[in-house]
Amino acid sequence: MEVRSFTRFTIFLLLALSVKSAVIGIDFGSEFYKTVVVRPGAPFNIVENTGSDRKTENAITLTDEERLYEKRAVKKSVSYPQTALINSLNLLGLEYSDENIRMLKEDYLYTNEFTEDSRGLIGYNINIPEVDELTNIDMFIEEALTMTLQHARKLSNKAANGVVNDITITVPSYFTINQRTMVKDAAELAGFNVLTLLNENTAAALMYGIDTPNLELPKKVLFVNMGSKDLELSIVKYYNHTTKNVLSTHVIEEAANPNVGGHLFDTQLVRILAERFDNLPERQGKNSIMENPKIIKRLMREVVKVKEILSSNKEAQIKLIEIADNLNLEFTLHRSEFEERIMPIIEKSRQTFLKVLENHPVDTIDDVEILGGGLRVPKVKEFITEMLGGKLLGTHLNPDEAMAFGSAYIAANSSSNYQVKKVYLYQSVPDTVYANITQMGGCKSEHEEDCFFKHLKLYAKEKNVLGQRKTINIEHHIENMNVVLYTVDSDGAENIISKTKIRGVDKIQIFKKDISLKEKYKLVIAFKYDKSGILTIKHASVVSDTKDSHFLNLIENLAGPSPLNAAQKKKIKKRLREADLRDKKLEKLKIIKNEFESLIYSSKEYLQDEDIQPYLKNEDEKIKLLLYLDEEQQWLETTGLTADYDNLKNKVRYLEKKINPIKKRKSQREQLADLIEKYQTKLDKAEKSFERYTRIRKKWLPEDDLEEFKVLLTQAREYFISISEFDNYPKNQKLPFKKSDLDEELKKVTRSLKSIKKIKKAKAEADVESHGELSNPVEDVIPPGVTDNIGIEDIPNDNFEGLQTEDIANDQIKVENIGEDGVPQFSEEQRAKMKEQVSQMRKKEQLKYDVISGKIDPETLSAEEREEIGL
Repeated sequence: MEVRSFTRFTIFLLLALSVKSAVIGIDFGSEFYKTVVVRPGAPFNIVENTGSDRKTENAITLTDEERLYEKRAVKKSVSYPQTALINSLNLLGLEYSDENIRMLKEDYLYTNEFTEDSRGLIGYNINIPEVDELTNIDMFIEEALTMTLQHARKLSNKAANGVVNDITITVPSYFTINQRTMVKDAAELAGFNVLTLLNENTAAALMYGIDTPNLELPKKVLFVNMGSKDLELSIVKYYNHTTKNVLSTHVIEEAANPNVGGHLFDTQLVRILAERFDNLPERQGKNSIMENPKIIKRLMREVVKVKEILSSNKEAQIKLIEIADNLNLEFTLHRSEFEERIMPIIEKSRQTFLKVLENHPVDTIDDVEILGGGLRVPKVKEFITEMLGGKLLGTHLNPDEAMAFGSAYIAANSSSNYQVKKVYLYQSVPDTVYANITQMGGCKSEHEEDCFFKHLKLYAKEKNVLGQRKTINIEHHIENMNVVLYTVDSDGAENIISKTKIRGVDKIQIFKKDISLKEKYKLVIAFKYDKSGILTIKHASVVSDTKDSHFLNLIENLAGPSPLNAAQKKKIKKRLREADLRDKKLEKLKIIKNEFESLIYSSKEYLQDEDIQPYLKNEDEKIKLLLYLDEEQQWLETTGLTADYDNLKNKVRYLEKKINPIKKRKSQREQLADLIEKYQTKLDKAEKSFERYTRIRKKWLPEDDLEEFKVLLTQAREYFISISEFDNYPKNQKLPFKKSDLDEELKKVTRSLKSIKKIKKAKAEADVESHGELSNPVEDVIPPGVTDNIGIEDIPNDNFEGLQTEDIANDQIKVENIGEDGVPQFSEEQRAKMKEQVSQMRKKEQLKYDVISGKIDPETLSAEEREEIGL
């Protein structure tokens, strides 16, 4: 069936309640991880890595220079096989033992050097000779996962255009409480706030319910997920909520095999290629190439492509160049040979299917949905179809991204900043959990009724789901207690989850005063099996009927491999900070080195350009510079390989000091004409502003100030004309002026203009102008204080306040009526005539300005026009 993308559907699911930081969901696989970011007001989006890929290699390679991620890490792993931290998730919580080391080296073809960490678990032994202590350490597996998650956060921050804090992470369904805690620790060390951990198939099941249109309910679906590391099976029921018409998704059964997956198929292909190469006649008597870590890493990269070819073809042409001893490997590999090798691995999954089908026969399952890259192998599909009685294998979801989108949906739903489409998600507890509660130190009484022992089924697989809290009340036995939590496997063996000591009853003061008060109290123990699959005792307290309570101390000891303690986390944080600083320093060094190299090459090309030659002082200058550049290039390729940042930075500055004067001479000459034109334009604007401002104010503005502006304007124009003559100045010489000199000439003019505009009209001058004889008809009709851009609409309808009868020029406007206050009254006809006069005078002033500014040649004017403007 056609694989659909959910992004077009989920775009309608998200509604941001407030603009806060984004959240992400990450499908954290052993070989790849996929991340989906959720931002306010935006659809769910896959986070692309630096290579624009939608999935990112879960790999880090530590070199003698830097930490590498993504494809670069996988590619560089061939050169650094011991320090390539690939498939680290598979090692999480694995006890250090000879058998486990053998399994990793021989079955999974790990090329790393391992060590036993302080908890008795497998860790990486990082050892790169002649490099600082940051690359010579014993590393916790959580530390490697933290570095990967730090890189994922960096990519997410870029995609979200902000800072991402909240995260939901998928984990294998078979991960123990300890392993889940370790994943959570790694994410928190990377700076995340973990909203929840989510089983991989549960995330996919959620998206199946959301993304399947017209889903018929009720429905039971089997999810088959084979990734790089494991096989996981989940039975999921879909139904409507009993009281509301809301989709409910309930994961009711799960089974897994952590030793069946695509990575093991890859290792079988590597062995096939190695055997063929070792059997070449030229290789007889020599050690197997399987003993060479670098060759193993190279073949692990090559077989990925071979497996893809065999998934769609019956044969693949193998052609590998110079594997060892300058020998090539060329042959035709048939799919049948590959399938024969992997059948024992596939067969291991039979019991896993039988376990999950024991309580859910095939005929009770409505649909099957397959996920994961391992299921692209045809033989695997054939086996699954056989196990399910020929049932159709569905591919409704995008098998690579379904879990990432599901985890992102849960992240958005778990954050208070978002509201998503309402669905109910239930995850049955993986196994029934029992609790044994006993008195600490054992019973010291001879009477059995005085002793306390409680055995109970705390969480039932068939009844309880993750996220539920449980409380146990113990009366009449207010004492320090031991609590043991455990499960029972199919063989009847008990698997301890944790042992917890509840202490502090003897410290409660009221009991010291009166021990009989214990009868009024009860011991309350609160458990929580959270949605991440982590079971803990949240608190224990002694409570009375009156709600008087006293909290007790909890000392919890998880069974099996221990998560990091506070001191170990502190050590990791310190090392990661140092590694980050080292990476930033190396990145800074890389940038300056590239800058210097680029400057050398660009300078050589620049000096050879024909257009540059006129700007060189002489041919000798060019020869010396080219010789110097050759020497610097040679230095960079030898001694410069180990140069520090300061040395390279100084060389960049010195080279720029030699090249920049030539560039500056060229730039000055090319920009001179445009620069002069720019300043002339500014002078024109200043002059126009001066003319406009002084047109109606010139009678009372001081003549000296006006004359000073005109002189400065003339001087500035002459200065810029003289500057323009330097265009013929020798190009290989620096111009004898600076831009600041031109700025200063312009400022003299603009300062003068600003000074004029600050002059205030004196009262006496205002009286003279208001009552004296007016010579300009335009000024006669413009009221005092009104600017020169006044329109006729601005004139009052009834009068011109301040104009007396004698102020009206003869034969211009006849005053027919004088108001009681001595102000003339104008008729509509008179106002129309005044409007025409204003318009004519403006045209005359504009014409005069155009002649003065040089825009119009006065020789082109008629005699009448010349007379009007006073020429």
